[in-house]
Amino acid sequence: MNFVKTYDTFGLYTKLTITNSNGISFTVIPEMGARLNNFVVESKEGLLDIIDGYTSEEQLANEYYSKGSLLAPFPNRIADGLYEFEGRIYNLLINKLDENNAIHGFISNKAFSIVRSEAVLDGYELELEYTSKQEKGYPFLFAVNITYRLSESNKLIVKTKIKNVGQTAQPMGFGWHPYFTTGVKIDELELRLPPVQQLEVDDRLIPTENLFPMLEWMLPKSLIVTTFDTGFKFTAEDKTIQLIDRHKNLEINIICGEGYEYVQVFTPPWRLSIAIEPMTCAANAFNNKLGVKVLQPGECLSSEFEIFAQIVQ
Repeated sequence: MNFVKTYDTFGLYTKLTITNSNGISFTVIPEMGARLNNFVVESKEGLLDIIDGYTSEEQLANEYYSKGSLLAPFPNRIADGLYEFEGRIYNLLINKLDENNAIHGFISNKAFSIVRSEAVLDGYELELEYTSKQEKGYPFLFAVNITYRLSESNKLIVKTKIKNVGQTAQPMGFGWHPYFTTGVKIDELELRLPPVQQLEVDDRLIPTENLFPMLEWMLPKSLIVTTFDTGFKFTAEDKTIQLIDRHKNLEINIICGEGYEYVQVFTPPWRLSIAIEPMTCAANAFNNKLGVKVLQPGECLSSEFEIFAQIVQ
């Protein structure tokens, strides 16, 4: 199968798109965290973009709702931007002012370099990388490697590897923040979650110590009038979240690989998409230790997730 690589200007930024001969494509923005901005798949009605990405440079520059971002060295929130590591207190930048929390790490607006872009067996791979600098409250150094793999079908695999390139140990976690859409209000869609426990949170969305089974979404259920900004812990080998459009006969599967122990589900106010966020750790993980990893110099944290859209009857 043939693949075409195209570059389009997007204000001060660049959209890089890989398209196969069936018209299936994905788009990333290397200068803004190598974020995933589009994934166009085949549906019964023709080609359909199932990622709610940025359509204006202004929203991208402001990172409106963190669309498509890699979140590292921590996903979600750190309460008050404070954490203790190896006997020392660190103060992160507070970037969620209404909650007085630090949120979503600090690499989503960093420029990534393209390492490799080539056709491979049964697909195409785009590899990008970034090496961190010391940041407020996080003086630890790490290197990020992202590989997007587009298969010949409606499948995109996103592989992430973060390596400690510093001289000391460092706390680490990451997640992704893609928004999924079929072009209609999510009230017309159904959601299915695998076996999970829900994390109880306080009024600032910081987890307490309580988890409880969430069973009501184990069969597909309508999202009508449902609101999420909710973290879950996977409790079984099945880590597939499904978003189903019965009218389009389309099922979007987000399959989380080993290393992704948590997922956040978020319904934005415009309700034309839903964020399904694979995470290696929970919110506030630097404090509650839920999934946080301590990387020694030279150690890596890796995982992958897969987006697979299929036409069903």
